[in-house]
Amino acid sequence: ARMSEAGLSARSLRRRLAAWRGYFAWLVSQRVIAQNPAASLRPPKAERLLPKALSVDAACAFVAGETTQADGTPFEQWQAARNQALVELTYSAGLRLSELVGLNLGPSADPHHGWIDLQERAVTVVGKGRKTRALPIGIPAVDALKTWLSIRTTRFEPARARQLNGLSEPVFINRLGQRLSGRSVE
Repeated sequence: ARMSEAGLSARSLRRRLAAWRGYFAWLVSQRVIAQNPAASLRPPKAERLLPKALSVDAACAFVAGETTQADGTPFEQWQAARNQALVELTYSAGLRLSELVGLNLGPSADPHHGWIDLQERAVTVVGKGRKTRALPIGIPAVDALKTWLSIRTTRFEPARARQLNGLSEPVFINRLGQRLSGRSVE
């Protein structure tokens, strides 16, 4: 209680309590004391911080297709086209990250991956619980996907021809030509 009154955050109090519990547990294991006096203490609830909102300028730059990476270096043309397609498709269809990176160019035997159909302007995704959903996509998303896929085909297909193994190809790939991971998108 005194530490809380002293202005320590809930996170700091939780960390200190964990240290004391560990120390007293060690004393019990060494038979210096009979029981852990900190075992019944409840830590304060952890603070839930709200995410920081983007500024208007940052949001506009994001939607317009930011052309520089976090370190200030410019994206290559293929990366900028891929990122624009990622943003447009996510916004247009309201996809989860796992659904987005799990998309293939067409249907496959693998039940874990969805696919896109540009002629129908639709995307079929496999979401939580392996539930399949068919969603419409807007014209800006279709245009961004067409741009990305044309660049993707010329840049990556010749090198990947021997790696296909009969499965449908992922829509979004990294610089090595492999399926883009969720971590890469974050």
